[in-house]
Amino acid sequence: MTVSYKRSLITCILFGFLFIFLSVYFYIVGPQAYLDTKIHFVINSIVFVLTFGAFITMLIFTNNKDYVIDERDAYVQRKSYGIGLLVSLIYVFLISIILFMDNRYTGTVNAAWLWFLAYSTFAFSYFITSLVILFYYNRV
Repeated sequence: MTVSYKRSLITCILFGFLFIFLSVYFYIVGPQAYLDTKIHFVINSIVFVLTFGAFITMLIFTNNKDYVIDERDAYVQRKSYGIGLLVSLIYVFLISIILFMDNRYTGTVNAAWLWFLAYSTFAFSYFITSLVILFYYNRV
């Protein structure tokens, strides 16, 4: 198992958890209630700090100066980043269209939805890119 594969596996797990947490938590609380109290921001901030703390710890412990990226690693990363970017753009487009269709007659979108779109896109991008890297490592 290469360093890139290990990092991708851990990144996939961490940011997959973060994306699922954000989606489920936001669905349970709802956009209206989300802005009512600061406890929701505190809970999400704690989860973000834990996720990023684990991510930074993983980067520190998997840092290997002797590791050389070979052609296979470069190929997998190049293909995966392109696919990850495309899927992330499709995700943002679909959420934006859904928000437009849902709020076109009111003329406004709840600010909580914009918060959710921003943070979930970040988590989704890391998750999907690392998932594609894992797919290519197991395929190629």
